[in-house]
Amino acid sequence: MQRYRKKPITIDAIQFTGDNVRDIWEAFGTAGIYGPTEANPDHLILTTAHGDPAPARPGDWVVPDSMPDTFYPIKPDVFDRTYEPAHGPGGEAVTTEEMAHAIDNSTPYPVEHSPKLCRFMAERLLEMVRVTKRDHDVWQPEPVEDGTAPEPADA
Repeated sequence: MQRYRKKPITIDAIQFTGDNVRDIWEAFGTAGIYGPTEANPDHLILTTAHGDPAPARPGDWVVPDSMPDTFYPIKPDVFDRTYEPAHGPGGEAVTTEEMAHAIDNSTPYPVEHSPKLCRFMAERLLEMVRVTKRDHDVWQPEPVEDGTAPEPADA
């Protein structure tokens, strides 16, 4: 028997508050998201991938499904156990472009990587690991009065 690990994925989601229907429609469009109405004043009705209606009550998260104009609601406790912000704890997420730039400049050799290759490598890396920006500046040497640059302190 082989063991398998679920691939990490990044999703789009908006938490329904009861009064942010327009925000949800602006993000996902109006097809497949109905309400509130007089018949259901406290919740939305989402069309699922199976064509069934699913209620989304205030506090539930609205998540697009794989088929166009289909969604599913996720209860807040389940969402919190299953997902975390894409940038993760500790900082803002590194973009694909920033990661590609870092990969391109990571070699000490005068080698020019193709931008397409760097972007491909950055996308694959960011699918596997969470990378956040540093919350401090990277050490940069400052020239001293005699024109030399100080060496970084040993760690």
